[in-house]
Amino acid sequence: MHHRVVVFLLLVSLKAAMVAQAQGVAATREPPAGAVSGAGEVTLDFVARDSHSRPVRDLRSEEIRITDGGAPAKIARLQLVNGGNGGQQAAAPRLVSLLFDGLDTYASPAVRKAATGMLNSLVGTGASFSVWRISDRLELVQPFTKDGALLTRAIETATGPPRNPTAGSPAGGAQPAGDPLTLNAQRTLEGWERIERDEKLRPPIAALVALARQQTALNGRKAVVYFSDGVQVEACPPDQVRSAIGSANRAGVVLYTVNIGGLSEAAEKRASSILDSNAAASDGQPSAAPAAAKPAPGSVPFTFIQLDTDAGPRLPLKDLAESTGGLYIRRSSDLAPSVGKIVDDLTTYYEVAYAAPLQERNGQFRAVSVRTSRPQTRLQSRDGYFALPADTGPDTAPFEVPLLKALSAPERTETIPFRIDILHLGQAQGKARGEAVLELPLAGINCKVDPALGLCDMHFSVLAQIKDAAGQVLEKFSQDVPDQMASEGLESAGNSVYTLDRSFSLPPGEYRLEAAVLDRQAKKLSSRTTSFSLSATPDLAVCDLFLVRTLEPLWSATDRDDPLRYQDGRVVPLLIPVWRGADRDVQAFFLVSPDARIAVPPRVVVEVQRDGKVVERPAIKALERRPGAPIPVTSTLKRSLLEPGHYQLLVRIAQGKASLERKLNFEVLTPPAPVIAALPADAGKSGAPSEGVAALLDVKLIEGAPKPEDAELNRILAAARERAADYRDALPDFVCTRTTTKFSKSKDGSGWAPAISSTDLLQFVEGEEKTQTLTSRQVANVPAMMKKLDLFGELGGVLSLVFNEHHFAEIEWKGMAEMKGIRVHVFQYRVARTNSGYMLSLGDQQSQVLAAYRGTVQIDANSMAIRRVVVEAVDLPKNFPIQQSAIAVDYDFVRIGGKRYLVPQHATWLYVGANSKQPMKSDRAFQNYRKYTTTSGIKYMGEAGSSSSQGAASQRE
Repeated sequence: MHHRVVVFLLLVSLKAAMVAQAQGVAATREPPAGAVSGAGEVTLDFVARDSHSRPVRDLRSEEIRITDGGAPAKIARLQLVNGGNGGQQAAAPRLVSLLFDGLDTYASPAVRKAATGMLNSLVGTGASFSVWRISDRLELVQPFTKDGALLTRAIETATGPPRNPTAGSPAGGAQPAGDPLTLNAQRTLEGWERIERDEKLRPPIAALVALARQQTALNGRKAVVYFSDGVQVEACPPDQVRSAIGSANRAGVVLYTVNIGGLSEAAEKRASSILDSNAAASDGQPSAAPAAAKPAPGSVPFTFIQLDTDAGPRLPLKDLAESTGGLYIRRSSDLAPSVGKIVDDLTTYYEVAYAAPLQERNGQFRAVSVRTSRPQTRLQSRDGYFALPADTGPDTAPFEVPLLKALSAPERTETIPFRIDILHLGQAQGKARGEAVLELPLAGINCKVDPALGLCDMHFSVLAQIKDAAGQVLEKFSQDVPDQMASEGLESAGNSVYTLDRSFSLPPGEYRLEAAVLDRQAKKLSSRTTSFSLSATPDLAVCDLFLVRTLEPLWSATDRDDPLRYQDGRVVPLLIPVWRGADRDVQAFFLVSPDARIAVPPRVVVEVQRDGKVVERPAIKALERRPGAPIPVTSTLKRSLLEPGHYQLLVRIAQGKASLERKLNFEVLTPPAPVIAALPADAGKSGAPSEGVAALLDVKLIEGAPKPEDAELNRILAAARERAADYRDALPDFVCTRTTTKFSKSKDGSGWAPAISSTDLLQFVEGEEKTQTLTSRQVANVPAMMKKLDLFGELGGVLSLVFNEHHFAEIEWKGMAEMKGIRVHVFQYRVARTNSGYMLSLGDQQSQVLAAYRGTVQIDANSMAIRRVVVEAVDLPKNFPIQQSAIAVDYDFVRIGGKRYLVPQHATWLYVGANSKQPMKSDRAFQNYRKYTTTSGIKYMGEAGSSSSQGAASQRE
């Protein structure tokens, strides 16, 4: 049976309802991160409010009760800071960073208005503000300033259309170039690039971590106001959210989060009315709700619990705020009433200090509770801290503590096999350059399998440091890796290797490389040490030869000076030269340092020998030379010419009268395999897509990324087909909100103008979808067709277009790319009309077409999860009302009921009508995923005045 995705050109009556978590279920929360203490005293700040939310300025230490790790703590001092008449300490600097994330064109005006209003209220506090924006990267819009006009323009920019940011290029004119706060902002950008690369954090979490860490050295009251629709944050693993909380608490930064995707009060009441009607109907009571809210025949009765509930896992945005002592603001319209609280928090707060418990400071989280005995008084504080040793610096992450302890021990342990080595990369500016490489075979790491998702979870940490002869640490590299692997790949896990490699420059001398690996699930730890020497290179030199394992993207402009740069990527060395690829050409890399006194460039010859006989003399490619640096050279060895066996790679260099030779022995293990069949030559000749459609189809590939061998590609596609076929069956019953905004092209063609926006409740129960419109708003005159357009298929239908066997899609590997910090395989495909499941319909059989289509699919290289699908209809009849149509759906893992599921996050549909020829676009965001439950009671967990009715409850698992 063919599975079809149908695009209806009709205004459909939508019926839906919404459920969150069941009442009466005990919340199980993982401990949040907190402020860090490296000394013998713990210092925390907190805010005190009375029953009317007014600041309390006269608390005494005997009214405060503190527990640290469950044990009572003795207060050493308590003082009120910036408290006006009652203040015990002079006003400290106040620094506020505004961070905007996930803004669409439709929501931007409301967010801009709310942020500007908040700014006008806060400017009077004497605070300095910076403005940032996050999409795929962090952008500095305005460094810290008190200039209200500059900040207003910066907010307009941050909430406006996306631009192509250049790291380190702020709005200008705010502060002199040497101003400490401006330098702090510039270093935040540099830190963000390193954090996203080295710690593999998602962009929004990396932004929060970078802002917090760089502000550790700044004095005063520090806050970040984070405007987000919550979509990207909800997809971040809990470990990453805790990392942001821990960094904020360590730096003394308070997070205020504004959910710009939160339901309006009217939408919440509408949802309550709909679901209350269903609950009443299920109990046999007369329904008081309007006819549109009546449940459909055969529907499962359920009721509504406000999404922002304390039952079950907390919303990430709420956790970020409350665990750092800040406020969670449920929607943009609630920001104005909350500004007064933020002003009070910045100007009136307490600092309390107490002796740290005498326990081992091993980097573990310690929960802290701050309470008061004064009636009608509420305290707002951080939830705890990571207990770090007193001698750790500000750049020590909690996960590094057990690794550093292992390296300080007199003996090394080797319970996990891994390799370390130093590659010598020549000399630059009087220093020797090298590459520290750690290779960890993943076969030695414990893997926790989730059968429902077909995923294997691993969590390990690595650390490497370089010391001089006196034992002084000169360089440190580390990474905490919560990783996933497809369960289908467990059999080949023995060939999977994690690599940590970092470049360094040091004076000639004697050094040692120390490294440690910790398997956090198995609680196993290994450590190793190796000594090495760095020496000045001769006038003509060649660095160590090595094979290239893979290519990773350059993360910043500064990476372009990396000695291992190749084209637009960076080579990852292969320590043990054993080549297992069946249909991948072998690539070698080395650096040549020419004699600067000789004008003639060096001559380089490469040979591949087996048993003393030359097998191949491959061509070489010398890349652009950086002034004063060695010349990078690559050589590609044709895999088809290399039978299994032992080989030797010889590099001969000659310049003037000097010459030298370097050798590398390597082994080829597997025989060549046939290359996977390519798409037909005419696959892309169905007419050029429009500019908007081309943008959906465009993927920035990593240049030089090696193609997987045929068997691996077949395994990836087989896993994708299986998961697409089982996709809907594997989903739990859930409920979410779905916001759709329809745009038309502006008259001058410069951008998209929002026309219609609506928010629905989407209920997915027993494999069926039901929706109910909560809000709908039209702000511009639009074609009649736009009002009727709707899209279905994000929950599995789009996946089946590509991977259902009945469609006989011709699929070809195109390359590798990065998507939200995740490495993905990019496939292109094509389906003929005779096999198509892509239908465009006017609502009757006489006005519909089954279209041929093509597109791209991005599949996670580790988990084999399908991250993005693009479908473009081709060869549409000239008399059909739509002449171009393309759909793109982005998927990510979100926790629903405590488990992770791959669900749609964003969908975009671009289309061009036959009559108007004017492009139109529909953007859709899926938010607030929660597990579906049934109950006969309604409990609204919102603000004061929300409705509530009680009854017996049952949970549907």
